[in-house]
Amino acid sequence: MKKKRADEPVIREQPVTYDDYAAMPDDGNRYEIIDGVMELMSPGPMAVHQTLSRELLLLLIQSCRSDYAIFYAPFDVILSKVNVVQPDILMIHRSRIDIVKPHGVEGAPDLVV
Repeated sequence: MKKKRADEPVIREQPVTYDDYAAMPDDGNRYEIIDGVMELMSPGPMAVHQTLSRELLLLLIQSCRSDYAIFYAPFDVILSKVNVVQPDILMIHRSRIDIVKPHGVEGAPDLVV
């Protein structure tokens, strides 16, 4: 039997869960888990994307902040053990604020962008 070297990657069978994701060391990349498959997110957004998302965030804050909690990436949205996403902007009605946890949102937000 071949002995495993310390620098060899650990091969893991699917599905990847939120617990696996949360235990990963921060490598500077962003990931999402869709149906138990961990996906590396694309590189940082382009300037036009940043400009538009910032303007939209400001509009949402000005018009909706009294009724909604508003968050922006990176912030985990845990839809299930095997579905975790990081939308650019998300809103949760204050009547549902209990789904907001220190590590992210557990459940579906009212709006995702």
